Parts: sequence; structure tokens; C-alpha cells
Amino acid sequence: MEIPRGIWGYGIRQTKKVQPRAPLVFDDARIYTGGTNSSSVLRVGDLLIKASDCEISVAGSKLPMAAPAVHDGVIAAYGRLYVSLENGALICFE
Repeated sequence: MEIPRGIWGYGIRQTKKVQPRAPLVFDDARIYTGGTNSSSVLRVGDLLIKASDCEISVAGSKLPMAAPAVHDGVIAAYGRLYVSLENGALICFE
């Protein structure tokens, strides 16, 4: 599968004009993108997890959060989902 150019960018570009991008994740079959209001997208096994505004969507279920997730602030580890919020909090879903 070919990954489009410009998806990955590390650090500040020389122009320092970083345009916001919709989050995305990919596996060996396809690319999954978040919506315009999504801050993070994560693929875990067969699950697609999207964080947007003040909720997280997991397999059709929506879980409320106290604040929006930071950009790319969602990670899965050891059967748990960790979300870093814009208010400085870190929450864990089991």
C-alpha cells in the first residue's frame, strides 16, 4: 500500500506555518481518517477509536470526557486506553 506524501511530519517546518491536519491511522489494507472535529484516531486490532470534542468513540459506543483530547493524545497499552486531555488530565479506560 502506498502512503500519501505529507502524512507524517516531525517538528516545526522551516516556514513555521503548520496547518492542522485530520488525524489518520493505517494498517496493511487501508487508511482510516478522522473527521474535521477529530483530534485522534487509533486502530487497535479490529477496533477503530476516534477522539473528538469531549467524547471518545469505540466500536459504536461513545464515552464522555471532561475536556477534548489533545492532538494524537490517545494510546492503547496492556488492555487499557489512555487519553491525554487539553485540561492537563490523563484518563484511563479499561
